[in-house]
Amino acid sequence: RDHDVRLEGLDLTTSTEYRLVHDGRPIGGVHRVRPRDPAKMTFIVIGDSGSGGPQQALIRDQMDAISADFVVHTGDVAYDHGRRDEIIRRHCVPYARSLATTPWMLSWGNHDVVADDGRMIRSMFPLPGTHYYAYTWNDTRFYALDSTIEFGRESEQYRWFVSDLERATEKRKIAYFHHPPYTGSPYGRGFRNTSRKMVEVLGPLFDKHRFTFIFNGHVHGYERAQPHEGPVYVITGGGGKRLNEPGTAPWTKVYRESWNFCVVTMTDDEFVLRAFNEKGEQIDRYPELQGS
Repeated sequence: RDHDVRLEGLDLTTSTEYRLVHDGRPIGGVHRVRPRDPAKMTFIVIGDSGSGGPQQALIRDQMDAISADFVVHTGDVAYDHGRRDEIIRRHCVPYARSLATTPWMLSWGNHDVVADDGRMIRSMFPLPGTHYYAYTWNDTRFYALDSTIEFGRESEQYRWFVSDLERATEKRKIAYFHHPPYTGSPYGRGFRNTSRKMVEVLGPLFDKHRFTFIFNGHVHGYERAQPHEGPVYVITGGGGKRLNEPGTAPWTKVYRESWNFCVVTMTDDEFVLRAFNEKGEQIDRYPELQGS
């Protein structure tokens, strides 16, 4: 029932539509490969979404109103264990409209890998890598890392990351993974050692290679942090699960106890990040407007 079909030779400057057919009869609706604008891209970032609750549906409805090239997910795709039935009910069904026309570039959260070490969810979504991977969209290199497995300097993931960074020539770089290196929420006490290790091991790479954004989830809320001159760290873990207790730290620029998702627009010369709540209200913008 699960199929992975490669479409080759597409003209990415035009829209391509296709249907799935079984025994001569169409299955479902029309799927679409969107045309790509080489001078501009818009993508959505969401995390901790797979709750199956009403807040997930509200966020989903707001996302569906955005014309995005692709969706980035910071993990916890399907609560509570990443089983097949949970993946279908809490990810595939709620986001069916978006999944039919928009690529979803997933990273894995701790709840996604409870059942059988996440083998089911990884097999259902054939991404460029099983645990971690990279891809280029226009002039930006994206890195989907896996914070649920080892990422220390002796790990295979770290060596792969360093090797790819040394070859990358793109103008901008963005990374996303589940556990945040920086958060002011009291919830962060539960994974303090993981965050500290990320700051020590991954932080120097983000700084050296001049990353623009680091996106994370795990904390159910919204937080934008900039601990020093360098990447902007954004937690967007408000995709629908119960919100965590809010809090701030010296590096916190904005914290919102709110369900949320982000929309990022990038051109050759500039970029803008906007965060929205379940009502469609803007709760943050970066860069901030002068005088705001």
